[in-house]
Parts: sequence; structure tokens; C-alpha cells
Amino acid sequence: MNNVDYKKYFELLLSASKLINASFSLNQALEDIIKAATLSLSAEAASLLFVNQRTQTLFFKAASGNVADALKDQSINLGEGIVGWVAKERKSLIVHDAKSDPRHKSDIDKDTGFSTRSIIASPVEYQGEVLGTLEVLNPIDKPYFDENDLILLEALASQVAIVIRHCTSYAKLNQQNIELKKVINLEHKIIGNSTVIQNVLQRIAKIAPFDVTVLINGESGTGKELVARALHDNSPRSKKPFIAINCTALPENLIESELFGHEKGAFTGAIASRKGKFETASGGTLFLDEIGDMGMSMQAKILRVLETNIYERVGSDQPMQANVRIIAATNKNLKQLVDEQKFREDLYYRLNEMQIELPPLKERKSDIMLLVNHFLNIFSASFHKEVTGISKEVKDILMNYDWPGNIRELKNVIKAAVVLCDTDTLEECDLPEEIRTVNVEVFSLTGETGSLDLLEKKYIAKILKENNWKKSKTAKILNISRPTLDAKIKQYGILIQK
Repeated sequence: MNNVDYKKYFELLLSASKLINASFSLNQALEDIIKAATLSLSAEAASLLFVNQRTQTLFFKAASGNVADALKDQSINLGEGIVGWVAKERKSLIVHDAKSDPRHKSDIDKDTGFSTRSIIASPVEYQGEVLGTLEVLNPIDKPYFDENDLILLEALASQVAIVIRHCTSYAKLNQQNIELKKVINLEHKIIGNSTVIQNVLQRIAKIAPFDVTVLINGESGTGKELVARALHDNSPRSKKPFIAINCTALPENLIESELFGHEKGAFTGAIASRKGKFETASGGTLFLDEIGDMGMSMQAKILRVLETNIYERVGSDQPMQANVRIIAATNKNLKQLVDEQKFREDLYYRLNEMQIELPPLKERKSDIMLLVNHFLNIFSASFHKEVTGISKEVKDILMNYDWPGNIRELKNVIKAAVVLCDTDTLEECDLPEEIRTVNVEVFSLTGETGSLDLLEKKYIAKILKENNWKKSKTAKILNISRPTLDAKIKQYGILIQK
């Protein structure tokens, strides 16, 4: 580099570095670099060709000069022409007189009308892989390129490689982010076409716009937090935070600090002031999950906030304004807890301004396959697998299982199965053993034949008669809810005898 114009050399590198940081669009970055190469080396044209490893050809990715547009449809076999030779041999090259060089591919000149005199070309390499060739053609202020020009081009080629990896890495990361957002959106979607779940969705749509307290009842794993999120997302508070806290997860002596925050020195270990959930959720929604497990003293403090919108941090007497919508959820019968004096009656009625009942999965079995496909999509995407279906045996097992853990259990079963699956279809061997070996209770009616609907009708009528037509007792024996029993009685036209 003894005769190199250092000022020009470093200006070129600086220009390329700025371009690397200026754009995440690969096409735009490469076009800018090609223009910079053309200007810096005072040339008529420049181009960058990428290697297609599958076809063993080079194609024009970016170009400058009068015939740039005409090059878009041109390609060169790897090893052919000057750029093909440079890519294959991984060597830079100066050609003083292109027309006398046997490697020169004159066909492109004929097709474009461009007259190539002198060329410098350098391979674009990154971590041992040849990505393509960078070439500059025809110096404007001299008859041909020299060694100093080639040094500048080689420096620029190394920067081009970084630009390519920089932009492609960003594009890959951006695509992964898009896919992750899709998975997150799927995770927060309420799935189901059954009548009971459609009724829930309709109720959410009616309640969500109004700033009322909502109590969600349902067994563990039925999707109570999803309902709470849906209420928040469809409310005027949707742009503000949704904050959830599980009242079971924290001991009594910590939940007050978690909800209301604390001042420095308020208790042992309080080394700094800390915001509580009420403050963090300001303007948005605070979801109190499993509120039936909250202690009586804490219940009184929650009631005060609901009635006055005022609270204090632990260790402070400074009143703070609460601006949150409260949504609570429980898997317990709060009315029964009130009767047992384990839950405050005034708080129960304050929370129960509006109520949403979530059915267990065994009462909405028509939704099971929708949920299965939903979870297949989620976990196939997140685990980068292509599991797209389930076998008939798996379907039968899933449909006949009672799902005591409800949707959460089903989700975990499908997640584990996708991890274990080696094909595009879940098989019985992919399911947990406890699901596969469960004993499915099957009733038999001696001497009866006919469709499953007919057998079910006769079985329900039989249990009703044995229990003096008492619906609640019959529903309990059948392990279904009273509304489900009423629906089946209506469906089968069973006459209730009194």
C-alpha cells in the first residue's frame, strides 16, 4: 500500500461503514455501495453479482451506469467470464484490456450495448464462503485500473460482505419477531365454536366496553386469564397495561406490598421504594387471579380500594389514587365461602358487578379438535417443526379423555407430543402414558342397540328415573353441569315426570 491514496482509501471505508449502519434494507444498502464504488474509483459503471450455489451461476444484484437496468436479466455460469473466474478462484483480478482477455464474456456487452475496456474485480467472501463478485468497469480519467484501485476495491468488497450479513441477519431476526408475534397473538386467542363458549364471547363483547368490575368463575385451566385479557383488549383501557397477579402464589405478608408497593425501610429487606401492581397498572386493568385464596385482612384492603379508589404504599401514610379496572377470577364457589365466613360478603358483591362462567373442557368437547389444531400451530411454529395433523387413534384418545386439568392440560399434552413427534402427524406413542392408558368409563344397557344418541337418551332417562327426576342430582352423577343436562333433555325430548 506504499502508493495508495490513504485519504481516498479511508474515505471509501468510512462511506461503506456509514452505509452499513444506515440501512437494514439489503437492496438499498447494496445500491448505495455500488454508487459509492463508482464515484470513488471514478468509473463508468460497477456491479455486484451474487452466487447461486444451487444453479452454480452468478446473477446481477446491484449495478450502476447507463446499462444497469439491462443487466437485471443477465446471468453468468460460475467460472465463466471475468467475474465468474474471480468467484470460482477466489482471487482478485485487474484486466487492463478486456477485449484481449480470453476470460472476458463479450456477450453481455453485445446484449447491453456497453463497451468494456478495463475491469477490476474482487470476490466477496464471508467466513470462508464466497457470496459473489464486486466489479468496477472503465476508469474515466485514465486508460485502465491499477494496483491501488484494486486495493480500494478489495477493502470495499470486505465491507460488502459485512453489509450482506448485517442486513440478512436483521431480516431473519425481523421475520422471527413477526413469527413470535403471531404465536403470541395465537396464545391470547379464545378458541371454540361450541354454544357455551360462543355465549361467553358474546358476554365479553357486551361487558368489555363498560368500566365495571367482573368476576370470572371457572375450574383451573379453563382460560380465565384469556377472558380477562379479552375484556381488557376490547375496553377503552386497552392501550394501558394489563397486569395480572396470582393471589395464591404470594404469602399473606407479601401480597400487600406486591399490590400496593412499599417505601424504603418499610420492612426488613425493603432496601428501596417499589411500585405496586395498582400503580403499575394505572389507567389499565388489574387482574386478581384466584382471589378466593386471599386472606380476610387483605380482602378488607381491596374492598377499600374498590369503594374509594384510595390506597397507601406499605410504610407510608400518603394516599395514592387508584385508576384501574378490577377483574377477578376464582376456581372456588365464593358464595359458599361467604356462607362459611371465609370470604367477605361485601367484597363478594362488589366484585360481582358482572359475572362470567367458564365451562370445563369436558362440557365443550366439540371444541377439543379446534384447540388441538390451535396448539399444533403454536408449538409447530415455536419449535420450528411441521406437525400438521393427528392420527385417528390420537383423536379418539383425546376425545374420550375427561381433561381434569382442562385446556391447560390439553395444551401441555400437545406441547409435549409435538416435541416427541418425528413426522408431520401426532401418533399414539407421542402422547403421555397417563393419557394413553386412562380407563374410559363405558356404560352398557343390556339388550339395547341403536345409535349413540339413542343410547345416551335412554341412559339419561334411566338415571333421572332412578333419582326421582331430580336434575341437579342426576347431573352430578353424570358428571355434567345442570345447563348441559337441561340442553340434553331438550335435545332428546325426554319427558320429566313429577
